[in-house]
Amino acid sequence: MYKKTIDRTLLMDRSINGRISFEVPISDVPNQKLPEEKHLRSQLPLPELSQLEIIRYFSTLSQLNFSIDTNFYPLGSCTMK
Repeated sequence: MYKKTIDRTLLMDRSINGRISFEVPISDVPNQKLPEEKHLRSQLPLPELSQLEIIRYFSTLSQLNFSIDTNFYPLGSCTMK
């Protein structure tokens, strides 16, 4: 019998350096450098994933708990008075 397995790898572990999910269009406004004292941090440790991978990841997480999209969840009217 086929048993569905769920990949529980974290987003940070799925990251591949250089992968681009979204590209900002080139601006016609000239660039200005921000002074070093205004920098809050040098580099953010964000995962590099495609948009589709992120959507699949969070969709899978939503179904691990209780998926109201795929199951019936009765809300009794007697408690809603």
